[in-house]
Amino acid sequence: MLREQKEQAAQLRHAKALVACRAAEEHLEMANLRLAEAREWFSLVLADKSEAAKILNVRTWCAALEIKQREHLKALNEARRYAEQTLKEMTTATRDREGLDRYREKSVRAYEYELRREEQKTADEMASQPGRMGGLLDFAGRESFAHA
Repeated sequence: MLREQKEQAAQLRHAKALVACRAAEEHLEMANLRLAEAREWFSLVLADKSEAAKILNVRTWCAALEIKQREHLKALNEARRYAEQTLKEMTTATRDREGLDRYREKSVRAYEYELRREEQKTADEMASQPGRMGGLLDFAGRESFAHA
């Protein structure tokens, strides 16, 4: 039971890690889109031969978005590493539980085999004792002749 709970907990952690990966991917995609838009805007500002202050502001905005993009990429990589770790933990927990299940099944089969063997041994001993079974049959047979 404990191993099953451990396996379920590992499965839950892995599922949450996968959700976190997907969220990190979406954040990175959004950061990439914003950065692409900012770079396009920067190109337009340069092409318009705008004032230096405006060019500097747009370039600063692009730099800030590049930093955000790197942060999101780092978060995605961390989320993926954690997902890989939780996958390993889940695999180990599953393997442990399956090993214990196989051990239990083997133990039950061995117990049942030993039980059948003991029952057969007892039946063989009873059948091999002439006084026991034979005596009961002889007694029953004599009694029926006595009443006749």
